[in-house]
Amino acid sequence: MFIYPIYEAAAAASSAMLVVVLCIQGFVCAQICFDLAHDKLDQGIAGMLAGFILARGGGVGLIGGIALYLLLSDREKIRSDYAKNKEEQRVEDEVTARQLAELEARRRAVKEKTHAPSGRGADA
Repeated sequence: MFIYPIYEAAAAASSAMLVVVLCIQGFVCAQICFDLAHDKLDQGIAGMLAGFILARGGGVGLIGGIALYLLLSDREKIRSDYAKNKEEQRVEDEVTARQLAELEARRRAVKEKTHAPSGRGADA
């Protein structure tokens, strides 16, 4: 008797809460895309993509974003975006390789330290 009114209030508010969550998801998606965008065209496509995701879901948003990019971009923009992404990937690969080499050196140092003789005599 005491829990049923609380359940009814929560059930009535669940659809409104879902709408709020979806709006927040669309806003956050747009903010992430704006941070990754290189120019105003990319920001516009990111905003439209967020709207597609909000209205129809992630699959439609992805397809819509790709379609908008291909429709609105010319060859020069596509080439410059490709070159810029390629350069960013090269820099990221170099950083990753350096970090992996440092990690391997630390791993070897720890391994040698644990396997090195302690220097104590046999009667210790």
